[in-house]
Amino acid sequence: MDKEERKNFILIADDEPVICSNLKEYLEYEGFSVLTASNGRIALDMFKTNDVDLVISDIVMPELDGISLIKEIKDIDIDVPVVIMTAFPTIDYSVEAMKAGAFDFISKPFDFKRVLFVIDKALETRRLRELAKRSEHYKKLSNLDGLTEIYNHRFIKQLIDREIKRHIRYSGTLCVLMIDIDDFKKVNDTHGHPAGDLVLIKAAELIKKSIRGCDILSRYGGEEFLVALPVTPIEDAKFVADRIVKSFNVDTFEIGKDKEPISLTVTIGLAAFPDNANNKDELIGNADKALYEGKNNGKNRVVVFS
Repeated sequence: MDKEERKNFILIADDEPVICSNLKEYLEYEGFSVLTASNGRIALDMFKTNDVDLVISDIVMPELDGISLIKEIKDIDIDVPVVIMTAFPTIDYSVEAMKAGAFDFISKPFDFKRVLFVIDKALETRRLRELAKRSEHYKKLSNLDGLTEIYNHRFIKQLIDREIKRHIRYSGTLCVLMIDIDDFKKVNDTHGHPAGDLVLIKAAELIKKSIRGCDILSRYGGEEFLVALPVTPIEDAKFVADRIVKSFNVDTFEIGKDKEPISLTVTIGLAAFPDNANNKDELIGNADKALYEGKNNGKNRVVVFS
């Protein structure tokens, strides 16, 4: 890491003023911002009130020793690296500190090139971990529907593809439910799109409460939801679908302040693999056909594809 790029905040904890002073002077010359504390308790208080990127701590200190300080810091923020300082006679303490969560150790008297190497390595490791976490976070977000916060169209299609391969290997029935809110367009046209959004959020909640823990719910698009029911016979899937229909029949939907709640129903199409589909597209397509058969025959019902 180039000197010009260093903007990190380092906290040094040591009860020897000369050690603190020399290390602080060197690290500030190298472009870091540095705080110093004369014991572990003061260091912990400083850590709690400052945005610290890395801690360098002695092992033996009054009030709060280095190992205890590491544990306290890790309880607050496990990602902040702690580098310990030790003299050669106390190498066993450094091993104990590493077990407590220290990133690495530096020996007294200092080899300043080694000090800089350890600090840069610790900060780079932290940076890479944060990038990995962020990547995982955005990967998760990319699988979720932004409005209802359930899985989206892309994720459920991938999941059904994987489930079909698993069901081929181990046998068993995979069912899907295609769920459509009846006359949803009227909600948007009469009450506006914000009301429609409230309905979709509540609909997702109702469906989630009606399905089992092993079932996977997604927003398939618009006012359509898709539920995958792994290793589930058709009659059991129909029981779940009927429960969803009933939940809509007994509940109402808030659509905004000073507006009367409204009642809505759903129609559900059910299809199963391998009973009436050979692949993912057929399975979803046949559930959709069953759904529209239900729409054409009065809505507010469950239709099993045949």
